[in-house]
Amino acid sequence: MEISLLNELDRETTVYKYIPLHYLLDILNDREFTLRRTCDWRKDGDVYENFLLRLFANSSISEQFIYGQCWTLKKESDAMWRIYSTRPNDSMKSMGELDNVAVKVQTTVNKLTNMLQNSSDLRFICKKCAVGKVRYMKTNAINRWAKENSNWSNETLIHSFFFKRIPFSHEKEVRIIVERDCQKEILDTLKIEIEPELLFEKYVLDPRLSDSQCDIVKAKLTSMGIEKSKIKKSNLYTFKHV
Repeated sequence: MEISLLNELDRETTVYKYIPLHYLLDILNDREFTLRRTCDWRKDGDVYENFLLRLFANSSISEQFIYGQCWTLKKESDAMWRIYSTRPNDSMKSMGELDNVAVKVQTTVNKLTNMLQNSSDLRFICKKCAVGKVRYMKTNAINRWAKENSNWSNETLIHSFFFKRIPFSHEKEVRIIVERDCQKEILDTLKIEIEPELLFEKYVLDPRLSDSQCDIVKAKLTSMGIEKSKIKKSNLYTFKHV
């Protein structure tokens, strides 16, 4: 399966993903990553998601068969912790109470593409696959690009998922986009088998966790086979005397 790298994305680039703890534990336990249908993205975010398909309907391609996953180039972000992680409080003293506190995982573009390349499931159902940086543009520039590419191909369609509007530029997204064979049944998600010990280089815990809460999360992750040296707490809110 050929995977396109878009918008000058380098294979050695480090990328990050903020994942609520209960989802991360499912990923580690099932050894699977989930790609969602991109038509579901606009329910929670930018109304311009899937803009090309929405502006120029094409009977041969359905937005129901485009799937994606989002990562970020931002090594650290106050906004990302607040968006993806429930703020911990002192009363949270068990794993169940810490379910929605996020962990930031770190990997490289090369490891993501290897994950996709080695997926036996994708090999048989995937028509096109791309990994790339998102370009942030003004709304009128996106509309102009859409009009200029109204006689579009599948390749143009894939490229359209790597545009977002400037108000979302704080995300600094890297996206995986997969087009499935539209002859197959519609699925809400695609599951990709992974090897967590090879894919994830680091696990960074919410900087607002107390030391005792960090110990609870670390103990759970190490019990699932994660090397203790790979787990650390973000120092975003740590004050250091000069």
